[in-house]
Amino acid sequence: YIVMASLTAPVILILAQDNGFLIPAIAAHLFVFYFGILADDTPPVGLAAYAAAGIAKADPIKTGIQGFKYDIRTAILPFMFFFNPELLLISGVDALNPADPKGWIWITNPFEIAIIFSTAFIGMMAFSCATQGYFITKTNVIERLVFLSIVPF
Repeated sequence: YIVMASLTAPVILILAQDNGFLIPAIAAHLFVFYFGILADDTPPVGLAAYAAAGIAKADPIKTGIQGFKYDIRTAILPFMFFFNPELLLISGVDALNPADPKGWIWITNPFEIAIIFSTAFIGMMAFSCATQGYFITKTNVIERLVFLSIVPF
């Protein structure tokens, strides 16, 4: 994380600001953190998947691909921090210095916080059910499409 944070997080912040996105610095660092964690168990790095395949005496590539299927929501979540910083309970950022937490406008309304967390939970559960193929029992294609249609809302 330290190497990625020092090399890529500042670049992400600069590129975002140059393209009109005002994102808090914590969003860039969470973006880097999530993708650093994701690299451990998915191809092409996949060290954790390779170790798990060795323990299970399975094919490392198939294990890595299956791990990526399980982690697809983790690959999408960091982008949500950019395009919806309310997930981080931040409703606004100081345009002059988006990296300074003193200029952030925090969400403090308990009702609004409850709405954010409940809709995020429902969305992640629906996406997980759609990608994994299970809710209470195994889902069919139509149920998966219904779960995917819930996600954007």
